[in-house]
Amino acid sequence: GPREHIYFNPKHVNAGICSCGGLCPGINDVIRAVVRCLYNRYGVRRIRGIRFGYKGFFQEMGFEPIDLNPDIVDKIHNTGGSFLGTSRGGGNRITDIVDAVEALNLNMLFIIGGDGTQKGSLEIANEIEKRGLKVAVVGIPKTVDNDLMFIQRSFGFDTAVQRATEAVSA
Repeated sequence: GPREHIYFNPKHVNAGICSCGGLCPGINDVIRAVVRCLYNRYGVRRIRGIRFGYKGFFQEMGFEPIDLNPDIVDKIHNTGGSFLGTSRGGGNRITDIVDAVEALNLNMLFIIGGDGTQKGSLEIANEIEKRGLKVAVVGIPKTVDNDLMFIQRSFGFDTAVQRATEAVSA
């Protein structure tokens, strides 16, 4: 949750949010919550949505980031899927991703995804550290399989289990 003492001055923060991998109930809730917390509790005014997972970092894909604020994300929790879009793959292009993080001047990056995505986020964080950049990488675990180590329950898991149970019962 919000912290009393923070590292970055919110006026200088340029945050990015990215969702990767398969769809899972609750992705839009997480995007909305991160934007609202950054904006309303910390006063961060530069928040960008990286579209279509890690592929949104690759210029040749043509997915421009979108500016986010509470007005834009206010009702996205009422729809399924991912407001930012998602995709699998691209997480092995660590150098290209960190180059894009630098080019976008991001100093906070929130990455929503499952085990493969979180392995990629660790590699991204390691490359950022190797380059001596001041960028915080925050991995937000997401999986309908609930198969991430150290996480007792991931968002979306209960909904997925409930839907599967209903389908079998029908």
